[in-house]
Amino acid sequence: MRRPRYAVLRRLMLASTAAVASACTTTRVERGPVRVALPATGRKGEIRLSVKNGPDVHLFYPRLEGDSVLGWSVPDSDAPRYRVAVAKDDVTSVAVRRGNTFKTVLAVTAGTYAALGLIALTVCASSTTSY
Repeated sequence: MRRPRYAVLRRLMLASTAAVASACTTTRVERGPVRVALPATGRKGEIRLSVKNGPDVHLFYPRLEGDSVLGWSVPDSDAPRYRVAVAKDDVTSVAVRRGNTFKTVLAVTAGTYAALGLIALTVCASSTTSY
């Protein structure tokens, strides 16, 4: 059976799109105690809390309330979500996901040049020259 003509091109474009999407953010561990590190995340962000006895906890829309860090298990969606509370004394570090402008610009530029190169290769390969 013969493969579709542009199957390889489609796969390469899909791979480059995935690379661009993953390059736009970076996770950074905030320094200092939770009461100092948490306000730096903003009210709508996603954070990862490393706790003393257990696995890391991912929270959306985090806030401090009393001696606890409160948040939601998933962002606003149709999926069931529940409220999560972690004691401030149990938190060892706070990691924040932030956008990275340099990586985004670099990925978009590289993706654009790669797409143009693939299009040029495809056009050159599919054209026939007769002398």
